[in-house]
This record gives sequence, structure tokens and C-alpha cells, in this order.
Amino acid sequence: MVTEYFGEYTVTSYNGDGVGGLYTAAATNGCFFLILEQPVGGSIGQHRARPLQAPTPNAFGDGEPNEPGTEAETFLDEGSITSLTINNLTPTTGTGNFSFTNSSDSTATGMITITGSQTITASPDARRRFGFVRSGPRTR
Repeated sequence: MVTEYFGEYTVTSYNGDGVGGLYTAAATNGCFFLILEQPVGGSIGQHRARPLQAPTPNAFGDGEPNEPGTEAETFLDEGSITSLTINNLTPTTGTGNFSFTNSSDSTATGMITITGSQTITASPDARRRFGFVRSGPRTR
């Protein structure tokens, strides 16, 4: 079972050291999606690479800031989500907090609000046939 949650986020201002050197990212808000996988008999957000291995956290997400009018985006930096908590999660609601670190180990924090979701349930064979199982890195 694969569920895509979507909603809105806010992030506090933070400093970083990325592609263009030192920068300060302003506080921002926007839309996001978060994809969680739930294997048969498993917990949501947990993935088993092989049947006998212990489950590990597994999620993929992305967010885009709200942009008034015609805007251009510049890649500054990237990092890992270090914590993510969602409370009262249902198919249409949920709130939570997250933090992430960028390449200079600066930490940013934010809040999310779930506004909806979509769930796809498929057998492993159907997942392969319809492209839900990917190999290699994900690209946009």
C-alpha cells in the first residue's frame, strides 16, 4: 500500500552555506507531498528491502514555496529531514512538526498540515507491471 499525503507547510528562517556560498533563507510557506509505503502486514512508513530484514523508516517528500506571479527558483542547498512527527493522522487531516539540516549542518524547523491523501493498494506483481517499484535514483 502506498499513500501520498499532501498539504501545507511553514519553515522558519535559517542560515546555510550552499552552492552560492553563505546565505540566509527567509521564513516561507508552501505546499508539500509525502509518500509513505506500508508493506503487507507492516507499519506505515516502514519498508522491508528483503522479507527477513527488520523494517526501516521509508518516506519520500518534497515541498514548493508559494510563489506570487512569475518567479524563478535557484538551487541553494539540500539536506536531510532529521525529525518528522504527524499527530492525529487521517486521510484528510493531521498536523506535525519537522526539522532538517542542510549541508552546513544548520537546522531549520517547520510545521505541516495535512489536507488530503490518496492511497494505492497493489500486489507486488501489479506494482512492478504498473511502475510503482522503481530501481535506481528517483529523478524529477
